Amino acid sequence: MKPLRALIRSVGWKGKGLHTGEESSVEVRPSRRPGIYFINGDGEVPLSSLEADGTGRGTTVIFEDGRRVMTVEHLLGSLSGLGIWHAVIRVEGKEIPALDGSGRIFTEDLDKVAVDAKDEGPLPFIITNSVMVENQSNGAFVAAFPALKSRFTSVTRYDDMDPSTQSAEYSHDPSVFPGAVAPARTFVLEKEIEGILSRGLARGGSLENALVFGRQGPVGPLRFPDEAPRHKILDLLGDLALLGRPVLGHIFSYKGGHALNIRLVERLRRILAIN
Repeated sequence: MKPLRALIRSVGWKGKGLHTGEESSVEVRPSRRPGIYFINGDGEVPLSSLEADGTGRGTTVIFEDGRRVMTVEHLLGSLSGLGIWHAVIRVEGKEIPALDGSGRIFTEDLDKVAVDAKDEGPLPFIITNSVMVENQSNGAFVAAFPALKSRFTSVTRYDDMDPSTQSAEYSHDPSVFPGAVAPARTFVLEKEIEGILSRGLARGGSLENALVFGRQGPVGPLRFPDEAPRHKILDLLGDLALLGRPVLGHIFSYKGGHALNIRLVERLRRILAIN
């Protein structure tokens, strides 16, 4: 795997949350300790110890005192994608700012203050046996297979998209991630919007921070022809970061989403605990 990286100074962002629509801010600080930590109260909590919920069109981390921080996946995906595994995150508000709905801005700003780490990082989680979680109702699954390097495959299938099935492949490389994965935006089908709003979600959503697919195609220009499955890879990187360490293996997602990603993380955490 590529050498891990660390920050030489803090970097932060402000903006509206995608789902709450409320203003919030987040700061990522340097750390010499291996791992990623969240500040909660007066303490620093390891990311790997936090409960997570992936059922609300994003990933929420939950602290022991009940505090919740929503939509952490794009920031965590940017840290993981750049190989930054020494960091402390401070959030003011209920949600990570949406910015442009991708990891591009996080990645660009983090990359400017990242250098090769002098301190040892967390050991990678090496996939030695295949692990799969699935949703039998729609045939979706996310699986982890042994591999000699970190690889990600995402296959999306939506009847209202043209083409309805798309795929994207990414072999993890921090020098490639900023151009190949980070700019891919979160997306929604136009027919889903009313239902999502009725659940109290996407209150901060707009064409400035989300890609909308209608029956006639995307509303606005695409950054990649396969932007949807590329964004799913960003989400995978962010959700798997909940392990608190890099993953060495081939992660394959078919029609996957945050709920399945979190179930895979829970399975892998149990394997870590046993070993």
